[in-house]
Amino acid sequence: MANSRIILLIDDDSIERFSIKKIITEYLEHARFISFSSGNDAIDYLTNFQSTDENCKILILLNVNLPYLMGEKSLPQFEKILIEKQKLLQLHLLNSPTEETKASQALLKHNKVDSIIQKPITVEELKVLLCN
Repeated sequence: MANSRIILLIDDDSIERFSIKKIITEYLEHARFISFSSGNDAIDYLTNFQSTDENCKILILLNVNLPYLMGEKSLPQFEKILIEKQKLLQLHLLNSPTEETKASQALLKHNKVDSIIQKPITVEELKVLLCN
């Protein structure tokens, strides 16, 4: 698959996973959607991911507040994978509007975090992220 695009969502909220999947299937049919409710499962997937398409891009949407593998605490593991597969991956953190924005902004200090996006994510935001 040439120039393949994958959106990898890591969020324990089944409604959020459903909503993003619906957006992708309706508006971004060229993108493949994979979701995980566990950060550990996502890390395993990314560690073992290989593509024959050298232009493949994986857009990671990581919930900052995962219950078992907290988004913030898992960042070093994700950053290690990002360094190994740097051409393939972009990491964007998802933050609910009720979470403290100052703490979320502190997460940007991680040099592999591309942005922090407020939930719920919109079609327009996903399109912009996929075009980068």
